[in-house]
Amino acid sequence: LAIVKGAGLVMRALIDEASEELVAQLRQMSLAEGALLQHILIACFANTKDPRNLVLRQLSRQLIALWTENNPQAQDLLKRIFPEGLLSFLESPDSPPTVEKDHLFVRDNLQLAQEHVLRVQSKKSEPLYILQERVDSILQHWRVKVGLQPRKEVEFTFPSV
Repeated sequence: LAIVKGAGLVMRALIDEASEELVAQLRQMSLAEGALLQHILIACFANTKDPRNLVLRQLSRQLIALWTENNPQAQDLLKRIFPEGLLSFLESPDSPPTVEKDHLFVRDNLQLAQEHVLRVQSKKSEPLYILQERVDSILQHWRVKVGLQPRKEVEFTFPSV
């Protein structure tokens, strides 16, 4: 999955940044190699809760959009695959709903660290945590509480018989 995701992200970057000739070749190769059909299958029928497959489904949808934009052959293929009513709905000027979560860039280390700190702080107010702190305080040796140095351990050696 990591290789497919990496290749898809490279393809997306190439289409976004490359010259028009290279973009046209990439779009043509997606048709010639059957990649467009494979990604249509994934984008339409990947119905799962597995986060890895959700990433792949979202990436497939983005690649389909990139490959079919300004590509009459790909648009003709879509016209042969999908019903006319669906395609006319997709060409409407309305903006799509933004209810789907972005699965491509899931990990936010700052957010994860902040959530961890909040969990630790909320745990400190729990009765069990308070009880553990008090038990640790009670079990601490009185010499440490007063500030005296702990005794040095004396080693006993027994004479050999």
